Amino acid sequence: MTARPTSGQPALAVSISDETGTVTAVWTGRREIGGVTLGRKIAISGVPVLRGDHLEFTNPDYTLLPR
Repeated sequence: MTARPTSGQPALAVSISDETGTVTAVWTGRREIGGVTLGRKIAISGVPVLRGDHLEFTNPDYTLLPR
């Protein structure tokens, strides 16, 4: 998880991995999201965009999964 500026605005970037690979979810205008912590299971949905050689979701819907 990293907080990084995007176009001068705060953004939270989270790498999400499973057995199929890794994607990045970026929420613009945020530095943190309550409950989203390292190691926490999360499900995201949205439209991925290929950025270089990896998939990135911008402002995806998310569900925190049970620990």
